[in-house]
Amino acid sequence: MAEFKALNPKATVIGQAIMGVSMALGERAVPILQKYGLGTIDPAAWYPQQAWLDVLREVDQGDMFDLVAIGKQVSSLVPLPGEINSVESALLMLTKTYDHNNRNCPGTSSATLTGERQIQIDICDPYPRNMVYGVIYGFAARFEPQAIVRYLNNVPPPSASDCCTYIVTW
Repeated sequence: MAEFKALNPKATVIGQAIMGVSMALGERAVPILQKYGLGTIDPAAWYPQQAWLDVLREVDQGDMFDLVAIGKQVSSLVPLPGEINSVESALLMLTKTYDHNNRNCPGTSSATLTGERQIQIDICDPYPRNMVYGVIYGFAARFEPQAIVRYLNNVPPPSASDCCTYIVTW
């Protein structure tokens, strides 16, 4: 499962998640979104995942921090149920948010408490690693601004790899 390639041609993503690119990049996002048919986004509508991945691939040609910023914005758009009230509960529920924001999209994630105030998150999906990093950081920072997210071994895997592991401490 490589980055930027939808594995199912019927895969869709909720518009609310796509809106994170506009919030993170402002006017720079407009021509990119228009190029891939995503110029006008309804937050409640579903859009082809491959178009969204194409937008992210183009953004990836610039500064990696743009993808991190998009991920942080995406996490800020996701409403959390009342029982989500800590870093731990927010990160452990990540597996559910993928299914709420994506349809017909192969992908898996797991979150495991690996120590006091530490969680390992394993994600296998077509989204860019730096954007997912931003999503994870955004969820953690909602409850603990000093949270630290890092890649396992401090290096993201190559884009052709199937999965990525993140370690979060707070």
